[in-house]
Amino acid sequence: MESSNPTSSPEPSPPRRRRVRPAHLITLILAAAFVIIAAYITQPRFASAVDATLYQYGLINQHPDTNTRNLIITLNAVNDALQKYHRQHKGRYPTLKQMKTHWSVLITNTNADGNIFHEGATPTDFPLGPYLPNPAMNIFTGSTLVISPNEKPTRHDGWIYNPDTGHIKPVGFNLKTYTFKMPGD
Repeated sequence: MESSNPTSSPEPSPPRRRRVRPAHLITLILAAAFVIIAAYITQPRFASAVDATLYQYGLINQHPDTNTRNLIITLNAVNDALQKYHRQHKGRYPTLKQMKTHWSVLITNTNADGNIFHEGATPTDFPLGPYLPNPAMNIFTGSTLVISPNEKPTRHDGWIYNPDTGHIKPVGFNLKTYTFKMPGD
Protein backbone atom coordinates (compact mmCIF):
# COMPACT_ATOMS: atom_id res chain seq x y z
CA MET A 1 0.00 0.00 0.00
CA GLU A 2 1.21 3.40 -0.84
CA SER A 3 1.43 5.98 1.76
CA SER A 4 -0.28 9.19 1.16
CA ASN A 5 1.70 12.30 1.56
CA PRO A 6 -0.47 15.24 2.55
CA THR A 7 2.02 17.77 1.28
CA SER A 8 2.19 16.38 -2.22
CA SER A 9 -0.41 17.65 -4.64
CA PRO A 10 -2.07 15.57 -7.27
CA GLU A 11 -0.76 15.91 -10.81
CA PRO A 12 -2.56 18.63 -12.73
CA SER A 13 -4.88 17.31 -15.37
CA PRO A 14 -4.30 18.45 -18.96
CA PRO A 15 -6.44 21.43 -20.07
CA ARG A 16 -9.72 20.39 -21.61
CA ARG A 17 -10.33 21.41 -25.18
CA ARG A 18 -13.55 23.23 -25.63
CA ARG A 19 -15.78 21.91 -28.38
CA VAL A 20 -17.85 24.22 -30.54
CA ARG A 21 -21.34 22.98 -30.24
CA PRO A 22 -23.38 22.66 -33.43
CA ALA A 23 -26.05 24.93 -31.94
CA HIS A 24 -23.53 27.80 -31.78
CA LEU A 25 -22.60 27.32 -35.43
CA ILE A 26 -26.25 27.36 -36.50
CA THR A 27 -26.81 30.52 -34.46
CA LEU A 28 -23.87 32.19 -36.17
CA ILE A 29 -25.15 31.24 -39.63
CA LEU A 30 -28.64 32.51 -38.82
CA ALA A 31 -27.26 35.80 -37.50
CA ALA A 32 -25.21 36.31 -40.69
CA ALA A 33 -28.25 35.53 -42.83
CA PHE A 34 -30.31 38.03 -40.84
CA VAL A 35 -27.72 40.78 -41.36
CA ILE A 36 -27.56 40.10 -45.10
CA ILE A 37 -31.35 40.15 -45.46
CA ALA A 38 -31.63 43.34 -43.40
CA ALA A 39 -28.97 45.07 -45.53
CA TYR A 40 -30.74 44.00 -48.73
CA ILE A 41 -34.08 45.37 -47.55
CA THR A 42 -32.73 48.67 -46.24
CA GLN A 43 -30.22 49.42 -49.03
CA PRO A 44 -32.43 51.97 -50.90
CA ARG A 45 -33.05 53.82 -47.63
CA PHE A 46 -29.33 53.75 -46.90
CA ALA A 47 -28.50 55.26 -50.32
CA SER A 48 -31.12 57.95 -49.78
CA ALA A 49 -29.67 58.71 -46.35
CA VAL A 50 -26.20 59.10 -47.86
CA ASP A 51 -27.57 61.57 -50.44
CA ALA A 52 -29.34 63.51 -47.69
CA THR A 53 -26.12 63.70 -45.68
CA LEU A 54 -24.10 64.89 -48.70
CA TYR A 55 -26.72 67.58 -49.34
CA GLN A 56 -26.79 68.59 -45.66
CA TYR A 57 -23.02 69.18 -45.64
CA GLY A 58 -23.04 71.00 -48.98
CA LEU A 59 -21.20 68.33 -50.94
CA ILE A 60 -23.99 68.26 -53.52
CA ASN A 61 -26.28 71.17 -54.32
CA GLN A 62 -29.60 69.37 -54.44
CA HIS A 63 -31.00 66.21 -52.93
CA PRO A 64 -31.48 63.91 -55.94
CA ASP A 65 -35.08 62.88 -56.47
CA THR A 66 -36.33 59.77 -58.26
CA ASN A 67 -36.46 61.46 -61.68
CA THR A 68 -32.89 62.68 -61.29
CA ARG A 69 -31.70 59.22 -60.28
CA ASN A 70 -33.51 57.65 -63.25
CA LEU A 71 -32.04 60.18 -65.68
CA ILE A 72 -28.52 59.54 -64.38
CA ILE A 73 -29.03 55.77 -64.64
CA THR A 74 -30.27 56.24 -68.23
CA LEU A 75 -27.34 58.52 -69.06
CA ASN A 76 -24.87 55.95 -67.71
CA ALA A 77 -26.50 53.19 -69.79
CA VAL A 78 -26.32 55.36 -72.93
CA ASN A 79 -22.66 56.22 -72.30
CA ASP A 80 -21.86 52.53 -71.78
CA ALA A 81 -23.67 51.68 -75.04
CA LEU A 82 -21.81 54.40 -76.95
CA GLN A 83 -18.44 53.22 -75.61
CA LYS A 84 -19.19 49.59 -76.51
CA TYR A 85 -20.30 50.66 -80.00
CA HIS A 86 -17.07 52.68 -80.33
CA ARG A 87 -14.93 49.68 -79.38
CA GLN A 88 -16.73 47.30 -81.76
CA HIS A 89 -16.95 49.67 -84.75
CA LYS A 90 -13.31 50.44 -85.53
CA GLY A 91 -13.11 53.43 -83.17
CA ARG A 92 -16.13 55.23 -84.63
CA TYR A 93 -19.16 56.58 -82.81
CA PRO A 94 -22.66 56.48 -84.33
CA THR A 95 -23.41 59.32 -86.73
CA LEU A 96 -25.88 62.03 -85.79
CA LYS A 97 -28.23 60.73 -88.50
CA GLN A 98 -28.12 57.23 -86.99
CA MET A 99 -28.92 58.63 -83.54
CA LYS A 100 -31.70 60.88 -84.87
CA THR A 101 -33.53 57.93 -86.42
CA HIS A 102 -34.92 56.80 -83.09
CA TRP A 103 -31.58 55.49 -81.84
CA SER A 104 -31.73 52.72 -84.47
CA VAL A 105 -27.98 52.13 -84.43
CA LEU A 106 -28.00 51.33 -80.70
CA ILE A 107 -31.25 49.35 -80.47
CA THR A 108 -30.77 47.01 -83.45
CA ASN A 109 -27.97 44.76 -84.65
CA THR A 110 -25.25 46.23 -86.84
CA ASN A 111 -22.20 45.06 -88.74
CA ALA A 112 -18.65 46.33 -88.19
CA ASP A 113 -19.20 49.14 -90.72
CA GLY A 114 -22.18 50.46 -88.72
CA ASN A 115 -24.85 49.34 -91.17
CA ILE A 116 -28.14 48.51 -89.47
CA PHE A 117 -29.78 45.10 -89.79
CA HIS A 118 -32.69 45.24 -92.23
CA GLU A 119 -35.41 42.94 -93.43
CA GLY A 120 -34.12 40.34 -95.87
CA ALA A 121 -30.56 40.50 -94.52
CA THR A 122 -28.79 37.52 -93.00
CA PRO A 123 -28.65 37.93 -89.20
CA THR A 124 -25.14 36.47 -89.03
CA ASP A 125 -23.91 39.39 -91.18
CA PHE A 126 -24.94 41.79 -88.38
CA PRO A 127 -23.36 40.29 -85.25
CA LEU A 128 -22.94 43.48 -83.19
CA GLY A 129 -25.46 45.00 -80.79
CA PRO A 130 -28.08 45.79 -79.86
CA TYR A 131 -26.63 48.02 -77.15
CA LEU A 132 -29.86 49.33 -75.63
CA PRO A 133 -33.32 47.76 -75.38
CA ASN A 134 -35.16 51.01 -76.30
CA PRO A 135 -34.45 54.59 -77.31
CA ALA A 136 -33.34 56.49 -74.19
CA MET A 137 -35.86 59.01 -72.89
CA ASN A 138 -35.00 62.23 -71.11
CA ILE A 139 -37.47 61.90 -68.25
CA PHE A 140 -37.68 65.67 -67.76
CA THR A 141 -38.57 66.56 -71.36
CA GLY A 142 -40.31 63.26 -72.13
CA SER A 143 -38.36 63.05 -75.38
CA THR A 144 -35.98 60.64 -77.09
CA LEU A 145 -35.07 63.10 -79.87
CA VAL A 146 -31.37 63.74 -80.45
CA ILE A 147 -29.89 67.04 -81.64
CA SER A 148 -26.37 68.24 -82.38
CA PRO A 149 -24.46 70.66 -80.12
CA ASN A 150 -24.93 73.31 -82.87
CA GLU A 151 -28.73 73.18 -82.65
CA LYS A 152 -30.70 75.23 -80.17
CA PRO A 153 -32.56 72.85 -77.83
CA THR A 154 -36.33 73.09 -77.48
CA ARG A 155 -38.73 71.53 -75.01
CA HIS A 156 -39.30 68.75 -77.56
CA ASP A 157 -35.68 67.56 -77.59
CA GLY A 158 -34.22 64.92 -75.31
CA TRP A 159 -30.48 64.71 -75.86
CA ILE A 160 -27.54 66.70 -77.23
CA TYR A 161 -25.06 64.39 -78.99
CA ASN A 162 -21.62 65.06 -80.46
CA PRO A 163 -20.75 62.25 -82.92
CA ASP A 164 -17.08 63.29 -83.06
CA THR A 165 -16.50 62.65 -79.35
CA GLY A 166 -19.41 60.36 -78.47
CA HIS A 167 -20.40 62.83 -75.75
CA ILE A 168 -24.11 62.94 -74.95
CA LYS A 169 -26.00 64.98 -72.39
CA PRO A 170 -29.65 65.42 -71.46
CA VAL A 171 -31.34 68.60 -72.72
CA GLY A 172 -32.02 71.09 -69.93
CA PHE A 173 -30.31 69.14 -67.17
CA ASN A 174 -27.26 70.42 -65.31
CA LEU A 175 -25.18 67.44 -64.19
CA LYS A 176 -23.17 69.52 -61.71
CA THR A 177 -26.10 70.94 -59.76
CA TYR A 178 -28.68 68.22 -60.48
CA THR A 179 -31.14 70.85 -61.64
CA PHE A 180 -33.40 70.97 -64.68
CA LYS A 181 -34.50 74.03 -66.62
CA MET A 182 -36.89 73.58 -69.51
CA PRO A 183 -35.41 75.08 -72.70
CA GLY A 184 -37.17 78.30 -73.61
CA ASP A 185 -38.22 79.12 -70.04
